[in-house]
Amino acid sequence: MEGLEMIVAFIYVTYLLIVLFALLVYLLIGIFLNKYSKLVFNKKLLIAFIPFVNYYLLGKLMINKLVGILLCIGKVLSSIGMIVYINTLENNIDLNTFVNVTNYIDSICNIAIFGLLIYLMVKYFELKKERKYSEKTITNNQNDNLNSMNNKMNNQNNDIEIL
Repeated sequence: MEGLEMIVAFIYVTYLLIVLFALLVYLLIGIFLNKYSKLVFNKKLLIAFIPFVNYYLLGKLMINKLVGILLCIGKVLSSIGMIVYINTLENNIDLNTFVNVTNYIDSICNIAIFGLLIYLMVKYFELKKERKYSEKTITNNQNDNLNSMNNKMNNQNNDIEIL
């Protein structure tokens, strides 16, 4: 019996790790989408944390609205496929073709989401770096303007003292 208990414990730990990883990915998507929208549009989008809608937002922000819609539809279809698969197991119904198609759709969507997430992170860090550089440039220009104004005022004061 010990061997069977070890196998069951291993399966539970594996499922727990998968769920924790999925939760981590979900949170990272929401955080990066929120930060990116804050950086680009100066507003936080709380829909970045809503399941399925966050995929729409990812596609829309990175490419266009159509890609966002396709990602959202693909993820919904893959979830329906999973539900159908579970029901076919319980009721001995043969819908393997539908389940296989939704598995392919899910795989394509996951690859696209992974690519878009990498693109999102790269674009986010580039924009953040660019924004930081532009803020430093603006600050330096303001300091230069203040210094030149101070020099002009000092020159004017010296001219007044001479008179």
